[in-house]
Amino acid sequence: FCYCFNKQIVLTRWIFQFVDVGNTVVVYMFGAYFGLAVSAVLGKKSDMSKEASSTTSDVMALIGTLIMWVYWPSFNSGLISNGSAESELAITNTMTSLIGSTVMTFALSAMFNGGVISVVDVQSATLAGGVAIGAVANLKIGPAVALATGLGAGFFACIGHTYVWHALEKAGVHDTCGVHNLHGLPSIVGGLVSVFIPLAISDSDKGNPGYQLAGMGMTLVVSIFSGLITGVVLKQFKDEAPMAVDSAYFETADDDKDVEGGEA
Repeated sequence: FCYCFNKQIVLTRWIFQFVDVGNTVVVYMFGAYFGLAVSAVLGKKSDMSKEASSTTSDVMALIGTLIMWVYWPSFNSGLISNGSAESELAITNTMTSLIGSTVMTFALSAMFNGGVISVVDVQSATLAGGVAIGAVANLKIGPAVALATGLGAGFFACIGHTYVWHALEKAGVHDTCGVHNLHGLPSIVGGLVSVFIPLAISDSDKGNPGYQLAGMGMTLVVSIFSGLITGVVLKQFKDEAPMAVDSAYFETADDDKDVEGGEA
């Protein structure tokens, strides 16, 4: 409901000239800050002992990252007529931006981790370029701007994981999967790019700096406000069941209970 209200009422009817072909602001920014607002209200579970990665989970996540990296250009061009010049442009810009974020991720990850590449960075920050470029993917921005957008998104995604993530934890905002690093910060980068790009290109009438900035601002307001309200409602049903223990909510097989209890 909250997402549809922001998209259909705020962005489509009120700020009717807002453009975002790849849903940088409409989906990623809204979802990230809505979720963070909910998390801020709910807080952590009392037992967070199972919040840890393993070789299996890391490998599966990396496979998912690879699939998303390959198919992200189709996400950003999905609302455009298939086979059109605009569609091909969106695919090309997205691929270029993804390359930028990937290069930046591997460079910064090693720098921030003593020469060792963090698997968390690879799982998320490499995709940041796809998030950021979405708002302007169908515009004739040129490869340099697309690459710079990806580099900037990868930079802030890595900064988010290394510094901002811990700052949010200290502030009481728990971010299990680093949604702020992959979706939140890159969506701000992409939103700001969409604000200034219309001033730099003369062969397109798509996008207006004022409307783009208003769309970003209203999306942040609606997502955070509605997330806080949702968190207050959900908190009435909060229990103290341990995190990631299926048997707390589902009927499970005995061998699954043994694994959860640490007996297998």
